Amino acid sequence: MNKLLGALMALGAVGGLVYVLTIPKSGSDSGSFSNLSAKDLTIRSIAKGNETDYDIRMAVGLQQAKEPLKSVVTVDGTLTESLNAAQDYVTAWKNIRKFRLDGHDLRADQIASLVGKKGVSTLQGKTIQHYLSQDFPRTFLRIHTGILDRMFLPLATGGAGTVLNEEKEESNVLNAEYAYSKDGELTVITKKWLSYKNPSIKIDPKFNNIVYYFDKTGMLLGAQGILKIYYSLPADTLVVVDFWTKAIDTQSLASPNFIDRSALKLVDDQTKAAADASAVAGAGATFEEAMKNVDTITDKMDSRAYYNIFMGLTAQVRANPDVAAEVEKKILASTGRDPSTRRKLSAMFGALAESKSPAVADTLAELADKCPDNYCKVQAIMGVNTHSAPSPTNVKSMMDIARKSPDYEVSQTALIAAGAVASKMENGAPDMPKEMLQIYNDPNKANIKSSTLAAMGNHGSADYLPVLTKELKNEDSSVRASAVYSLRNIPGDGVNDTIVKVIQNDASTSVVAEALKAMGYRKMTTEQYTQIAIRVASYPNRDLEEQAANVMMDVYRANPEVGTPAINILKEKAKYPSVKAYIEEQLKLPYVDPNQSN
Repeated sequence: MNKLLGALMALGAVGGLVYVLTIPKSGSDSGSFSNLSAKDLTIRSIAKGNETDYDIRMAVGLQQAKEPLKSVVTVDGTLTESLNAAQDYVTAWKNIRKFRLDGHDLRADQIASLVGKKGVSTLQGKTIQHYLSQDFPRTFLRIHTGILDRMFLPLATGGAGTVLNEEKEESNVLNAEYAYSKDGELTVITKKWLSYKNPSIKIDPKFNNIVYYFDKTGMLLGAQGILKIYYSLPADTLVVVDFWTKAIDTQSLASPNFIDRSALKLVDDQTKAAADASAVAGAGATFEEAMKNVDTITDKMDSRAYYNIFMGLTAQVRANPDVAAEVEKKILASTGRDPSTRRKLSAMFGALAESKSPAVADTLAELADKCPDNYCKVQAIMGVNTHSAPSPTNVKSMMDIARKSPDYEVSQTALIAAGAVASKMENGAPDMPKEMLQIYNDPNKANIKSSTLAAMGNHGSADYLPVLTKELKNEDSSVRASAVYSLRNIPGDGVNDTIVKVIQNDASTSVVAEALKAMGYRKMTTEQYTQIAIRVASYPNRDLEEQAANVMMDVYRANPEVGTPAINILKEKAKYPSVKAYIEEQLKLPYVDPNQSN
């Protein structure tokens, strides 16, 4: 459930596989949003004194590492909007046809607690601020304000041309572009998410915009878009937000709307943090109560109730890491693997992984050894992998499991975890390369060769360079792909040249694609970037050209002096018009120093 919270936070912020999550107009579980364009807008103007109903549909999906694609949020309902005397937006849910969290529908009483609760959204400078009543259900605060953030723009609708705006969504600073155009009397604004200052967050250049339609007075008529955002830390994760809204009815109010923000509470970062903390309320004031609540978990339990229990147990483990021993006992005593038991185990493993205590990371490492079956072992190993403060002994524990376990999944998961843990150690785990190379040379571990190479890349020691260079000549393209991507974190003067040569000479598109990803982590010379641009521009593959253009634009934005020659080559020599158009469009934007403070 820690992943669910991350996805909910991404509603305001927004690696793995590309994935589009959609829900249909009817709110059923199959189908997709209808496409929206100016001709589809049945309402062409909205009088400023009117109250307008908007159909709102939003879906959020999350995928982490090799886990299955998961729908974490689905909302389908009608939101009313009107203006008050200060020309702020007053909103409230008129009805909610579907509200689904983490695979479970909200109860009728939960939906009733949301309907009719009025709030005010206002433009302050270049920021949209939201004000809600004190009794607005805090459990759903992030989702609600996330929808409002997608519905309202932080810039005036009467602009022209292209405007670049530096914004903050949650704690992440990003550059956004607003392109103004006309479709008859309508104003069309396309908002694009260009780049984040945090290098571990990347936006998919193909799915990075929401298109808005406004009438001639600046009133919203409809909007639609998909955002795909990749997080490389703390683990490769893809979050997808699919948003759609359309005005369906507008009529004058019987009386003026007197609601203003002075009677409401500003939803700021502190309020959101308090809302997250409120999920713990009622989930167990003591550790004993929190553990008893774990026993009530079933696969049919409402997702918010489950989340409350998870947060309650997490709070207890963080407050007193010693209780992790009792959680360990309960995990080992849970011998069933039915859906309800697995959900209970998920809450307990998640609480340990979120503890932030090295001693609790040791508990997870112990479980990885003591667990009676592979399911339990893998859950424990993944907990060690994602733990924010592992202990030095965890490296050895993971390597021991990787070396001794006869099971493919357990062995490779432990090996990847060992690399991730070693990268978090201040001294870089100097003894690890020797052990890693032993596993690499072990003929009994040949079936996890690609995982061994990936673990080397996670660790990032120069000792791995000879092996990775050797494997770049392997006949198996999947092995070559793992080797070249693992070069991304390897120190050494010749590493960049090696990556360039792979891009120039390897015949496999999958290998070249991984080399381009590795390039994105490196600082290369102008000449090296130029060599890559020349090769990619001659490669008859649209996906590679688009990937290279995206990475090269990041290089250009970070250092125009270094990146200009390469980006100009791609612009002039690219085979595909879409790549040329993308680069030309990006080069029109003003330069923004990525190191500039917000």
